[in-house]
Amino acid sequence: MPIISITEGQTNTVNPADTLLYPGINSCLALTAVLSDATRRGGHAVLFPQAPQQDLQQICNFLNVQPKGDMLYILGDITTWNTNWDGLPQCQNLVINGQQVDSVEAIADALGYGDNRIVFDIYTWETATYNIYFGFEEEQRKLWAIRTSDGSRHTIPQHEYW
Repeated sequence: MPIISITEGQTNTVNPADTLLYPGINSCLALTAVLSDATRRGGHAVLFPQAPQQDLQQICNFLNVQPKGDMLYILGDITTWNTNWDGLPQCQNLVINGQQVDSVEAIADALGYGDNRIVFDIYTWETATYNIYFGFEEEQRKLWAIRTSDGSRHTIPQHEYW
């Protein structure tokens, strides 16, 4: 199965059989909508996007399409984004579906996911850079992260499967 990477400031749609990789997640956010057929739509948001990178508004607009996914995953340095939200130009006027968004968690609400979301701060494991995978093992859908400094594998508690 091919591995499709979504790099910093980019968005993409990944076919049901392919593995989705977000490389180099440290201060970034990996936002992934999983559709009922296992297609994934995702974006890799950076704190300070530089052209031609997409900003958080553009990434949220990409995710805000029909059909809406069954689950939304937002993984990354949640604490840094929330702590600095008001000081980040791309967050100051973030509006989704007419709602002013004031935190990472509020993105899921504004996109209409309600409780169908997983928001996880990767620094729960350790401050480091991670490659995050929405892939497959033994024909099961698995979600994991690899710390780039030592290759150690991590999973999100109670959310090993996507």
